[in-house]
Amino acid sequence: MTKKGKHKKKHIKNSSRHKVKEEHYKPVKKQSMFLWLAFVLLVTIISFSNTFDNELTNWDDDRYVNKNSVIRDISAENLKSIFWGDKRFYMGNYHPVTMLSLAIDFQLSDTQEINEDIEYKVEPFPFHLTNLLLHLITTVLVFYFVYLIASHLKSRWAFEISIIVAFLFALHPMHVESVTWISERKDVLYSAFFSGSLVSYVIYLNRNSTKYFILSLVLFILSLLSKGQAVSLALSLIGVDFVYGRKLLHKKVLLEKAPYFALALAFGIIAVIAQQEGEAIRKHEEFTLFERMIYASYGFIMYLVKLSVPQGFSAIYPYQYPSGSIPAGMYLFLLAPVAVIFVFAKAIKRNKLVAFGLFFFVVNIIFLLQLIPVGNSFMADRYVYIPSIGFFIIIGAIYAYLVKRNYRLRPLLLGILGIFIAILAYKTYQRNDVWQNSLTLWNDVIEKQSKATVAYNNRGGIKNGRNNFKGALKDYSKAIYLDSTYTHAYYNRGTVKKDWANESGKKQLFKQAINDFNTAIEQNPDLAEAYHNRGLCYDKLGYPKQALKDFNTAIEKNVDDYKIYVNRGVVKGKLGKFNEALEDFNTALSINPESPDAYSNKGLAYSNLEKYQKALKNYNRAIALKQDNENAFYNRGLLLVQMEKYEQAIDDFSSVLNINSENPSAYYQRALVYRRINQRSKACQDLQSAIKLGYSPARKLFQRYCK
Repeated sequence: MTKKGKHKKKHIKNSSRHKVKEEHYKPVKKQSMFLWLAFVLLVTIISFSNTFDNELTNWDDDRYVNKNSVIRDISAENLKSIFWGDKRFYMGNYHPVTMLSLAIDFQLSDTQEINEDIEYKVEPFPFHLTNLLLHLITTVLVFYFVYLIASHLKSRWAFEISIIVAFLFALHPMHVESVTWISERKDVLYSAFFSGSLVSYVIYLNRNSTKYFILSLVLFILSLLSKGQAVSLALSLIGVDFVYGRKLLHKKVLLEKAPYFALALAFGIIAVIAQQEGEAIRKHEEFTLFERMIYASYGFIMYLVKLSVPQGFSAIYPYQYPSGSIPAGMYLFLLAPVAVIFVFAKAIKRNKLVAFGLFFFVVNIIFLLQLIPVGNSFMADRYVYIPSIGFFIIIGAIYAYLVKRNYRLRPLLLGILGIFIAILAYKTYQRNDVWQNSLTLWNDVIEKQSKATVAYNNRGGIKNGRNNFKGALKDYSKAIYLDSTYTHAYYNRGTVKKDWANESGKKQLFKQAINDFNTAIEQNPDLAEAYHNRGLCYDKLGYPKQALKDFNTAIEKNVDDYKIYVNRGVVKGKLGKFNEALEDFNTALSINPESPDAYSNKGLAYSNLEKYQKALKNYNRAIALKQDNENAFYNRGLLLVQMEKYEQAIDDFSSVLNINSENPSAYYQRALVYRRINQRSKACQDLQSAIKLGYSPARKLFQRYCK
C-alpha cells in the first residue's frame, strides 16, 4: 500500500472516532441546567451553614461593625458624607456602597449599646447571611459568564465546563476568608457587581444591544464603589474581546474600553490616596524593587499551589525574610513570569479557553502581588476570590480537551472532579470553624505562621478582654520580640499593665506601663492614645501635673476624643480647678452629648462648688443614660447626704451595692447614714461587711460604735 493510502486510512480512522463522540454527546436541557445549578447552591449553603454560628472577630470586625459609628445612621446627610464627604475614606479604603450595605445590616440586627455609644453588641447573623447570599449570587453569575464564553467558542462541553467552574468557585476553602469574614463584605459585594458587569458585557457582544453595555458600565461603577480591586475589570474585558476574535485596536473596540479604563484610572488613584491616608501602604524602602519582585513571584506560585492543593490556609502570610536576607533559592520564583508567558503563547494557538483563563487570572491578581506592599502579608486568601475564576476555567477547559480526545475518560474525570469537589466542601466547612471567634482564628494563624506578629498582637487583645493579663502580656511581648518597631504592640502591652494595675492595685505595673507608652510615643509621636493612657497612669501614681501635661498633648493630637476631655477634667478637679474642669466636661458633651461619665463628673464638680441642684441634675442625667452607673449613684448618694436627704442616699448606696456587692466604700457610707438616723444594727452590719472587704476606716468606727 502506498504512503498516500496509509494516510487516507488514518484519516478515516480519526473521523470514525470523532463520530463516536458525536453520538455520545447529548445537549443539556435548560431544566437540567437549573437543577444542577440549584444543586451547586444547595451544597454551598450546607458547606457554609456553620458560618451563622460565628462571632465577630477583633480583626477589623470591631472597627467595621460594632465600633463603627458611620454605619449606625442611614439618613441622607450621613450617606452624603460616606460617598463624598468627610467619611468617604474608612480603614484605608474608599468603598461607600460597602458601608451602605453594612449600615443596612446594622439596622436589621439586634443591637445593644455597651460603651457610651462607642461600642455596640451586634447580632452577627444578618451580616453573615448577606455575605453568603452575595457569594451565591456571584456563583450564579460566574456560571453564566463561563457558559456564555464557552458556548461562543463552540464547545460542546460548555455546560459541563461552567458547572465545574461554579462548583470550584463556590466551594473552594480559599474563599472562606472572603465569605465568612464580615469585614470582607467589600470582597463579596464588589465581586457580585464585577461578575454582573462581565455577564452584561458578553450579552452586549452577543446581541449588540447598547442597554447591556450601559448596564455593564453601571455595574462596574458599583463594583468600584464597593472595592478598589475592581479596577482590573477593564483589563479582563480585553480577554473577553480576545475570545470573541475582535480586533483590539479597532476604533470601536477602543472607544468601548475608554470609559472602563478612565474609571479604572480614577478609582485606582482614589484607592492609593485612601491607602496612604489609612497608612496601609508600607514604606517602599523596606524592600528593594528586586526583593518585591521575588515576593510577588513567590506569591503568584503559592496562589496556584493552594488553589490546586487546598491546604495550609492562614488568615495571615507574613513576610518570611526581612530586606537583605532573602535566600538565593527564592530567586527561582522569578521564573514564574517567564513560565506564564510561555504557557500563554502556546495556549493562544491551541486552546483559546485556556489562554483566556490564564489571562483572566494574571490581570486580576497582578495588582495584588505586593509590588507596592500593603499591610504585613505578602499574600492573602481573599485576594484570589475573583482571580480564581480564571484558574478554574483552565481546569474546566482541560477537562473538555481530554474528553474531546477520548470520551471514555469522561466518567473517570468526572469521578476525580467529584471527589475533589467533595474534599473542597468538607475543608470549607472545617475552615469556617477556624473563624468561629477571635481566639480560634489567631490560634490557627500562630500554629501555622509562627512569625505572624499581628496574630500575637490580636490574640493578646482577646486575652486582655478576658482579664487573662499574663497571657496577654506574653503575646504582646512575643509580637515585640518578632518586631521591635511594632508600635501598637508596645501600646497594647502598656494598656494591659495599666488594666492589671487597676485590677490588682500593684502600682509598680503603672510604672512599667509608662515605659511601654514611652516607647510607643518615641516610635509614633502622634499616637494620641499613648499620651492619654500614660496620663491615666500618672494620675493613678499621684502625679496630676504630669497627667495634665499628657492629656493636653493627647488633645492636641486628637481634638475629637471626648474621653480625653473627661479625664483631663477629672485631674483638674483633683487640682481644685473646678471651673476649668466644667469647661472640659462641657466640651466632652459637645462631642458626645450622651456620655454618662461626663455628666457624672460634671455633677461632682458642681458638688464641690456647692451648687447642689446643678450637681443633682447632672447625676440624674448620668444615671438615666447608664442605669448601672456605679460612680454616679455613689457620688449622688454623697450629695444627698449633704442635702440631708438620708433615705434617698441609702437608696443610692444600695444601688451601688446591687451593681457591685464588693464596694467597701458604699457599705461604709451607708453605715454612716444609718448611724445618723439611729439605725444602729443596720449600721453595724454594713460596717462588718466593709471590714470583711478590708476597709480600715470601718474597723475603727465599728470598735467605737458597735461594741
